[in-house]
Amino acid sequence: MTVPSPDVPPSGQPGPGPQGQPGPPPPPPGGYGPGYGPYPGPYGYPGYYPPPQLGTNTMSILAIVFAFVFCPLGIVFGCIALKQLKRNPQEGRGLAIAGIAVGAACTALTVAYVIFIAVFFSTLVHDIPDPNSTSSSMRALLGF
Repeated sequence: MTVPSPDVPPSGQPGPGPQGQPGPPPPPPGGYGPGYGPYPGPYGYPGYYPPPQLGTNTMSILAIVFAFVFCPLGIVFGCIALKQLKRNPQEGRGLAIAGIAVGAACTALTVAYVIFIAVFFSTLVHDIPDPNSTSSSMRALLGF
């Protein structure tokens, strides 16, 4: 069995050196050295930051929404959005174009439907015989 030396404490850490001198400093918290410091940031001119994101154009969002709700407003809002996007760099160009396209298609289908219904009912009215007419076929039908 070995006898511990009087210079080494029981914890395994070196104690004070001979003649009462202090030992090496304790390790930093976490067990790592001082490190390299904070990240310097992106390359480029000092103090330069990219422009903030401006988000999606509100009229573009309204264009696609109203293209399904009230088709002509989708077209109008889409055109306004495209005009705004030429002046201000924002996102939403695709939404504006989609609002114009869907609004135009929906408007065209609605107009075609109204024309179809008008033609259908106008031919239906013309095919109904007039009970006040004096045609011979009507007299025969009524028994006169």
